[in-house]
Amino acid sequence: LSLLVSVETHLLDTWPRISVVSQFAAEELFRVDPASGTCDQVCDNIVIRPSEDMCCILHRLLEAPISYVEIMPPSDFRELSIRRDSAGQLRAEWHILADFLEKGVIRRSRLQTIFVPRANDSRLAQAFCAALKQLPLPLTA
Repeated sequence: LSLLVSVETHLLDTWPRISVVSQFAAEELFRVDPASGTCDQVCDNIVIRPSEDMCCILHRLLEAPISYVEIMPPSDFRELSIRRDSAGQLRAEWHILADFLEKGVIRRSRLQTIFVPRANDSRLAQAFCAALKQLPLPLTA
């Protein structure tokens, strides 16, 4: 699944702020580092800022034989907030397009997601992330 969000402003001084949220009954949440191949469990209530590589998180869904992966390029988000709500569900909130925009500027943000089998889910997430890095930027409308 792909989510492409585009913002164009007709105002002189704009600071758009858009959030994309996913929330699951998940056993565990991992941050997958495609460069090093590591997969580290994320504790509740954490903020992740962009680095030089894709940001990839892996939700291991509760009582399901599948996992859910979210990937976003570092230039497409400001921060990712992860927290567990009072019902025990893990909530991932991507803060996107939160930079200053001048009049007429168009910004795009892409969130790529995939459901993978639980077996070898971290390896599949790494492979998916590597494949996404090779795709051309979506520069057309």
